Amino acid sequence: MSRFFRGFKSRPASRQGGQIAIFIALIFQVLFLFFAMVVNVGLLVHHKINLQNSVDLAAYYGAMKQAEVMNAIAHTNYQIRQSYKLLTWRYRVLGTAGVIPDQGAVRLPGGHPAKKVKPGVDTGTNGAVIAYSDEDGYPTSDPKLKDYYERPSFCVAFKPFKEVPPNENLCREPSGQTIAGLKVPPVIAGFIGAASTAQQVTIMANRSKDERCKFAGPFNYALLGKFIVAFNIDQGDRKSLIYKMGNNLGQSTTDFVDIEGEKASEGLRKTLDNNLTAANKAAVKDFKIFNSLASGPCGEGKGSTQGVPGWLAEVAIYPRSSYKMCWSDSGSNSQFDFVNIDTMPSESKSPGGVQDTSNGSGELPGLIQYLHNFIAPNSEPMRPSLGVEKNPWCMAYVGVRAETEPDIPFSLGSIRLKAYAFAKPFGGRIGPWYGKNWQPGIKESTGSGEDQRTDPRTPNRCPFGDLGQCTVQGQDESTTLNYSRFPGDPVGLRSRAIHGQYTKSIFDSGEITFNGWSGIEVPANGRGGEWDILSYGGGPEKKIRNLEIAAVVPDIFDMTYYSIEPDFYNDYFVGRLDKYLKNNPISTGTGGYVYHHDIGSRLSGDAVSGRPSISFSVKDQLATAAQLAGSSNNSYSIDWSGKLKYALVGDGNFAEVLTGWISKKDLSTYDMDTERFGKCTVVAGANAHVPSNCEKGGRTGYSVKLISSDYLMSTHKLGGNGSASAKILNPPLDDFIK
Repeated sequence: MSRFFRGFKSRPASRQGGQIAIFIALIFQVLFLFFAMVVNVGLLVHHKINLQNSVDLAAYYGAMKQAEVMNAIAHTNYQIRQSYKLLTWRYRVLGTAGVIPDQGAVRLPGGHPAKKVKPGVDTGTNGAVIAYSDEDGYPTSDPKLKDYYERPSFCVAFKPFKEVPPNENLCREPSGQTIAGLKVPPVIAGFIGAASTAQQVTIMANRSKDERCKFAGPFNYALLGKFIVAFNIDQGDRKSLIYKMGNNLGQSTTDFVDIEGEKASEGLRKTLDNNLTAANKAAVKDFKIFNSLASGPCGEGKGSTQGVPGWLAEVAIYPRSSYKMCWSDSGSNSQFDFVNIDTMPSESKSPGGVQDTSNGSGELPGLIQYLHNFIAPNSEPMRPSLGVEKNPWCMAYVGVRAETEPDIPFSLGSIRLKAYAFAKPFGGRIGPWYGKNWQPGIKESTGSGEDQRTDPRTPNRCPFGDLGQCTVQGQDESTTLNYSRFPGDPVGLRSRAIHGQYTKSIFDSGEITFNGWSGIEVPANGRGGEWDILSYGGGPEKKIRNLEIAAVVPDIFDMTYYSIEPDFYNDYFVGRLDKYLKNNPISTGTGGYVYHHDIGSRLSGDAVSGRPSISFSVKDQLATAAQLAGSSNNSYSIDWSGKLKYALVGDGNFAEVLTGWISKKDLSTYDMDTERFGKCTVVAGANAHVPSNCEKGGRTGYSVKLISSDYLMSTHKLGGNGSASAKILNPPLDDFIK
């Protein structure tokens, strides 16, 4: 046994160390595999998150560009509202101021809230005092007075117009009064071959009472016609811009034109690329854009100038206005009639015909015929309208989809990452619906009754699909120019308070001349590019201009239903819309297009307002109106705080129009921040062109938010109370979200 054990030798310990190395090698491979897996998954998640974030930002950028164009459309639509308000004020207030009686002589007892006084007798003024009640209402118990306020007749042959003699009473009394001679005004250059129209009218009318009577109606027709044609051209050109921007916004489902006239797809792609990781950016395999406003029926009219975009609807109207027509029967008696403005001065009411009594000059007939062609057009873009309304079933949003195959270390093969996102403008208001309901599948809002319309004071709407035949026979409250000053306004511009406040200021303005509105009926491209439909000139014309500006300032109704940009020229036109118009020229039915800035601006310089001419904006309108503030009986002043409370004038601060959505400071919810709503604690500096003109406080217009595809594919109740639930007309395409 001993020999056996002595022959057996143990293996040296050094020869057993390789076993541990093998185990270590095996464990290292497993650990490396786990390490590679962690790195691979980590990079995969990193690139996936990066891709999703980049797509989110690109969609947000696209919706922001949509929102900018929609803000411009909204403000342009509000400019149409202001132009309509100006026309209504001229017709109802300026055109009826001549009914004010002299001392104690009341033709319509209690009919007009103001009373003209003789200079130096009662008040020592040249104007008018409030002689009757000027409450915010109008007489309804007396049929004659009720009809007078609901269907006024335009007449401007009264003082303080310089061309009218002191004893003139054509507008004040219906018949049987002495007809004095008109003063001959100077000739001011015209634009349509009627340079000396006013001069010729007065020369011819002074020949006799009969001649004078014969031209009273045509003269009223001429000025009212100027006002109507100026409105038709103004709103037509502004609609053309809306149509251009709206159709370019729906140019295609993969692209649209932004507010600077550039392709939005380029900015969208740059936003995506600049936020991608190097690996993602180098391996983009698919990139798609979905522009909802070009999809389905919402994209009708792509690229057109005159056609209404599918996601908008025109609110076409056919208002009727009447003017006082004087004629002479048997050459001895002067009589008046109320004639609709779309009816030319006729031979039956004017012996020999107005076209045969122009002393061979042809001036007045030429002007009347010109105006007649544009007073009641039934085709775009000059067809009268209240602007446009947005179809709620055409949802504005932008979708972005991208796919990448990033080179990820330790991958066993290529991995394709996919992401998509949607973002939409929200919180802004292009304008009110005409009706309070918008049923799914209908191309315009519905509702025609008093309680079914957003603004029941405006004229009846032309029926959709029959706009070419949109005509109205007769005139009543439903076809007459008017508008609401606040939601639920039962009176509008029938208000005695408005007539009283403005009429005393009109009479205190001094001797106004008809030539203050010279050329307003001519398209801007026909007068060297200038566009200004307000009274212009020094002294009295400046005062009338200020009253016209005050008549269009934002009111409570406007604040409720429109997104109003207080400094549109600096915030949206300079460097933005001006580029858009250069890259996307517009031609209109008036032979060309010149951009119309806010009412009150002048392209060629404005010595009247004393402000920079072209940059005159809504904030300047409010400041101008605030300068007219005064008590009820002060001459040439408006009692904003006591009588005309509906206007957002106050001290001229524009902050009250900042009624857009604004988030709370923590950005955790979409709740409204009521502390900043309608306020501005820090106004933007002169060189800081910030949208809403407010650096700290409220804002106006559309905001942007991300939304889910489930939201876009679900049913909604978007048409107001009583409307059905349905899906939107432009959901994402099936292959876009797969």
